[in-house]
Amino acid sequence: MLKKVDKGIWFNTETGHYQVRFTYKNYKTGEKTRPHLVAQIKLDDGTIRYAKDKEEAKLAIAQYITNGGPIEVIVLKENTALLSLCIEEYIKYCCTLGKARTDLINNYCEYFLKFLAEYYYKGDIEKTKRLLTVGTLVPNDFYNYMAYRQRCKIMTKTKTGEKWTGRYVSNATIAREMNSIKGLFRYLKQVAKVIKENPCEGLEDLQIEAKVKQPPTLEQERKIMELASSDFDFFVMLIILDTLGVRKGEVLNLLWENVHLEMTPIFPFGFIDFVKRKNRKNLRLPLSAELQKLLKELPKVSNYVFTNPKTGTKYTNRYRKLNRILEAAGVKELGVGYHIFRHNTAANLESNGVEVSVIKDILGNSSNVVLNNYLNQGVKRKQEVIDLNSQRIKKLTTKCNNIKSVQELSKI
Repeated sequence: MLKKVDKGIWFNTETGHYQVRFTYKNYKTGEKTRPHLVAQIKLDDGTIRYAKDKEEAKLAIAQYITNGGPIEVIVLKENTALLSLCIEEYIKYCCTLGKARTDLINNYCEYFLKFLAEYYYKGDIEKTKRLLTVGTLVPNDFYNYMAYRQRCKIMTKTKTGEKWTGRYVSNATIAREMNSIKGLFRYLKQVAKVIKENPCEGLEDLQIEAKVKQPPTLEQERKIMELASSDFDFFVMLIILDTLGVRKGEVLNLLWENVHLEMTPIFPFGFIDFVKRKNRKNLRLPLSAELQKLLKELPKVSNYVFTNPKTGTKYTNRYRKLNRILEAAGVKELGVGYHIFRHNTAANLESNGVEVSVIKDILGNSSNVVLNNYLNQGVKRKQEVIDLNSQRIKKLTTKCNNIKSVQELSKI
């Protein structure tokens, strides 16, 4: 919501930024414009920041007129560039390169900035954004940040508010955060060239305990499918996860328009296109005869393949149902949620002698999968592997050969 505070100046109560609107005449062309812009000012050292009050907003108007238009390029000066502006430029750089999960990269950098606000300016985040420069940071700041994060509690939301889960932020999580922060300072040294020495270089990594995830045994897997079979919709979802090795989010985001059940020269049982993926790369995987049959039996309730009947749209996670099943099957300690099926797929394919390169291609961990290539032998190999994996599923879900309807699987 915009609130007028002076002639040509408004305050945006939602973003906390001042906005300006003024009539500007380009004396070269004679054209008049009346832009409505977020007020930014250029400081003496060349850096640019948002106007913090009405008087600075007036200065922004004057600078815009002198500049011949809005100030768009942020000049990052060596060692004196503000860390907050450097983060903004780094996120833009990541978006330009098409890096996956730039939202998380931004969050991790913001966590670090908030810690520095507590460390240097008693929690005053605005003062930190205005004053803290990249040249003031030393390696000890990063070690202190890691120690601080180790003391942070993991909270969960309840109906009455937030509740501590009894766990602290893990070293693995902190290591992921530090990778993003290190990426920021590599950018500042190698690309933006605003620091001569990278304070992150030479930092010792946190010790991370390697968790060996054992896939469930055949009997445990059979138990999981039997427990899941009471809900046909959920049962099919687990079959896709266990057969194709895709991620939970990729299945929950699956639309019917991306499920192709018709026969083609390359895909005899159809295929699925997974488009909303973690690495932003599309993945096309062939279907087995069993999985094609299951999907044909699945009712189309909405555009999403798996639809929550209460909301009429996709499910968010379905963790409660899965946790009950894993606990009842005695395998909850073997893995973390849905990812146990992805590990299971990889382990089963490896045990059957499938090449590592093919496993990577099916799991989508390698480079872009080339779609619609009629001469690609990898497609045929994928089909063979998916059929191989589905034979195991067929053994799990079929008691005898005379089951006439797939719907009867829910009664097994």
